[in-house]
Amino acid sequence: MDGLATLARVVMDIVSSEYVDKPIPQIISKVQIKEIVTRLNTNFEELKLLDEYDMVIVSNGTQIGCVIWDPQNGRKLIQDLRCTPKPDELTWRQKVFGRDFTLSCAICGSAQ
Repeated sequence: MDGLATLARVVMDIVSSEYVDKPIPQIISKVQIKEIVTRLNTNFEELKLLDEYDMVIVSNGTQIGCVIWDPQNGRKLIQDLRCTPKPDELTWRQKVFGRDFTLSCAICGSAQ
């Protein structure tokens, strides 16, 4: 799961840099993620994990988070908020299914 945690963190950083001076969409799809990361950082090795797993980035307009899941069985593997110092929740330990983002952006004000 370390590769997925790295994927989540680095991709959120790269994608957020795309939206520094413009509004962040509520949902950024896997296709859009790949386009942005490839354009801005072609040497990111973990990007190949998106060939095996699905990922979306979600935003409330200010903060961003992501969800990564296994499309073969629907198991949610990671969900994370960029504002926290380390990955928030290793959902694979809890055997959660689905792709809904269930973390609260409210913790971002206190996560430093």
